Amino acid sequence: MNAALGAGILNFPAAFDTAGGILVATIMHLLLLVLAAASLFTLGWCSDVRGTGNYQDTVAALCGKWGRRSCSIVVAFYCYFTCITFLVVVGDQSDTIFHDIFGVSFCDH
Repeated sequence: MNAALGAGILNFPAAFDTAGGILVATIMHLLLLVLAAASLFTLGWCSDVRGTGNYQDTVAALCGKWGRRSCSIVVAFYCYFTCITFLVVVGDQSDTIFHDIFGVSFCDH
C-alpha cells in the first residue's frame, strides 16, 4: 500500500477534481476505509481460524498450493508495475528539471 500511495499521491488533486470535489472524494475515501478495514479483519479472522502466522501461510491454508502460487505471481506483478509507475513519475519530473536547467532544446542534445 505504501508504494501505491507513494506513486499515486501526486495525482490526488486531479483525482479530487475529477471525482466532483472534496466532499465526494472524502466520502469515497471513507467507503474505501471501511472496505479495507473489513478485508483486514476477515484476513485476521481466517488466520486465527487456521492457526497461521503470516499472509502466505494463510493463503496456502485457505486456497492450497495453487492459491499460494497465484498470490505470489500477483504480488510480483504488483511490484513490477509499481516500479514502472515510479519510473513514469521520475521521467515526468526529469523533463521539467532538464527544461529548467538546459532550456527548451534539452532533447536535441
